[in-house]
Amino acid sequence: MGLSYRFFIYRDDEIKKVPHAKYQRFLDGEAEFPEYAGETLNMAEIIVEVENKEVVEVVRSSFYLQKVTEGGTQDKEFELDKMRHAINQIEPLEGGIKKEVTENIIDASSHFEERRLDARCVWEPEYKVARLLEEMAFG
Repeated sequence: MGLSYRFFIYRDDEIKKVPHAKYQRFLDGEAEFPEYAGETLNMAEIIVEVENKEVVEVVRSSFYLQKVTEGGTQDKEFELDKMRHAINQIEPLEGGIKKEVTENIIDASSHFEERRLDARCVWEPEYKVARLLEEMAFG
């Protein structure tokens, strides 16, 4: 029994499975996606539980954006934003929304930064697309 990752690109109503080794090379800075140069991709990462070489269940599904440089490599600045977003899911920026700066002004800059990162880093597929991606993780 163990866990396994499945990676998919969703683009123009088509789903393409990405081999784990190829995606890892892309994350390591190699030009693995020249066909998507300059694009921002809708990615799905599906973690499945495997028992006796068979997928038995989907453990977690993540849907995020992945920016590709003109050279077909991972956009490092975009990745930093994604890391900031992930960290903010654990601990909000500067302890969350500041309650008081003056008597009449609330500083909500951390809230807006979180929303900006969410809009820049995450995509939410339609229900049927999410279910199809999870079904494909079994194959």
